Amino acid sequence: MTTRALLQRRERLLGQRMPLFYSEPVHIVRGEGIWLYDASGKQYMDLYNHGNSTEVRRMSDARRDREGNPEIRAIPYPQLYRPLDPSVSEAELTELYLGRVREAIADFRRHDMPFAGMFVCSLLVNEGLPDIPGGFMPRAAEIVREAGGVFIADEVQAGFCRSGR
Repeated sequence: MTTRALLQRRERLLGQRMPLFYSEPVHIVRGEGIWLYDASGKQYMDLYNHGNSTEVRRMSDARRDREGNPEIRAIPYPQLYRPLDPSVSEAELTELYLGRVREAIADFRRHDMPFAGMFVCSLLVNEGLPDIPGGFMPRAAEIVREAGGVFIADEVQAGFCRSGR
């Protein structure tokens, strides 16, 4: 498959908003365990799938089943495409999502649990790179810090500063 055909296929399947984080696309044709192989047979280690650790798996499971780990709270990811309330403005939507952050922090207090922080992918890569309501990330970080927590912007998949913002 030519580079052009590969890029066209990628755009068709993933959409135009999915950024390309490298100059030449890698055409992975097969995988075995942690190893991936391109069309020429070159071997790559799969470092993208960092969700194999026990703790990350425990956190991921907790998103689906809060009873699985009472130390974790999850909020709906902030997005404009399928918003919490489609009838509100973007600014009001930002406030709705920030309200969910505040509620999660308050829930720790209600259960007499110390609040450590918020762990988030800065671009919400796993969620499909949604359009995040304006101001959500910096204001969420501010709320977390005011509550004594640490705001952790996970850059493993997004890549540090790749968005240019």
